[in-house]
Amino acid sequence: MLSTYFSSLVNRFFKILPIRESGDKTLGTYIRSLQLELIGCGNFVPFFSDEPRFVALLAVLQFFRDQPDAPVEDVRREVFRAINTCKKLVAICDKGEVK
Repeated sequence: MLSTYFSSLVNRFFKILPIRESGDKTLGTYIRSLQLELIGCGNFVPFFSDEPRFVALLAVLQFFRDQPDAPVEDVRREVFRAINTCKKLVAICDKGEVK
């Protein structure tokens, strides 16, 4: 279940990029919603609240919230870093390391 969830986050993080590039005003709401969901996941699965890669995802979302006008290059870099982090979390779940 968690592996599937983190796989789905790949597309959800990727979605940030076209929203930012188009200048859509809903980006802040989208990011806040995703951040709240991840915080809830961390509370639901305590393993992730201490997992540095999971915390990194939250930090990237916080950066996006704090810097809504960040250069697209920065947003692109951080989106792809978050996607790679999600893939690493999928691997952790697939190995059965989540307790």
